[in-house]
Amino acid sequence: DQIDQLVEQNSLEQIWVTFPDPFPRKQSAGRRLTHPNFLKKYSSLLKSDGSLLIKHDDHIFFCWSLEQLVAEKWQIKELSFDLHESALNDEYKIMTTYEQRWIGEGKTINFVRTTR
Repeated sequence: DQIDQLVEQNSLEQIWVTFPDPFPRKQSAGRRLTHPNFLKKYSSLLKSDGSLLIKHDDHIFFCWSLEQLVAEKWQIKELSFDLHESALNDEYKIMTTYEQRWIGEGKTINFVRTTR
């Protein structure tokens, strides 16, 4: 919530948002890390050619996030609803602990790379 006070504006090449809490209740939407308030903060921290990258296993949350990105005029550069079966860059496929767990449970991983 205070990231814009800790990081200099226009200084980051990438921001990764991996498997954040989806806060599924509608009244908690403002706490989602892909809510427009957070997207505005990310935009101010990224260099002009910087990327926001998001990975998540929850399809509903991920689609909601895509809607927010489009509404806030982010440009979708790369998108997959099954990252590990896609031809996207192997760098994106480096697995977190949670990601390994979800794949072990048969879930697919959603991924998007966006720019301003």
